[in-house]
Amino acid sequence: MRQLVLLILFLTYYNVGNAQFNDTLIYKSGMIKVVDVTKYNDDKINFVHINSKDKEVASSVSTNKLKKFVIYDENNDLVYNSSPSGGQMSDHDIQRKYPDTVSVSKHQFSINPLAIPLLSLNTRYTYTFGEKMLFSSITRFTIASLFFENTEPFSGVWLGTGLKITPYYGKKFSFGMDIMPIFVFNESSIDPIVIIPLTADFDLFFNDRIGATIDFGFGPRFSDGQQDYVVRGHIGVLWQFKNKKTFATKYR
Repeated sequence: MRQLVLLILFLTYYNVGNAQFNDTLIYKSGMIKVVDVTKYNDDKINFVHINSKDKEVASSVSTNKLKKFVIYDENNDLVYNSSPSGGQMSDHDIQRKYPDTVSVSKHQFSINPLAIPLLSLNTRYTYTFGEKMLFSSITRFTIASLFFENTEPFSGVWLGTGLKITPYYGKKFSFGMDIMPIFVFNESSIDPIVIIPLTADFDLFFNDRIGATIDFGFGPRFSDGQQDYVVRGHIGVLWQFKNKKTFATKYR
């Protein structure tokens, strides 16, 4: 438990130094580009972006080619709006656009704070990989306290590893699905209980490092030769590790 507390404190205060890619350039031609603005004045804007080959490159543009540009800080709070009175596209409309680029952590860890007062542990670890970070190996580990000793199906030790697919990453959230065999060890069953739920995963991003995760699944449970169906879920605080991959989404 001491090591877990130290890990949580470490992840909470570990700052990220990479480009944020949460600024937006709106060209007069109608093109919208998500970038990281490094310097700007009345005549020119210097920025970093991801090109068509998924490479991070530095570039610049003359302000007379733009209709508008907006700059956000690392917490996605608006810092500068070149057209505060409005224009043809509002900030709300910009937020609804699919992002051109996203930065995704290769490693994520989530812990359910609601379980701790009940002397239980409910965690999730995700390792994401691939050119577009489409695939993840996902592990869930739960230890239920004595409060749930005779409470089915929540008692015992839960351990499972499976495959997750994430088809969408946004600035504020991502959505994925996973399937995972989970083995449950408790005193009510001689052999381990096996649960194979299909789970929907929602990750919410408050800033570049901290967020929240909500997932819920449904699937068959096999216990002592019997089969029924159960629902499982997880609500947790999400830590995104510093090691990230930035890539072009190509959603449009």
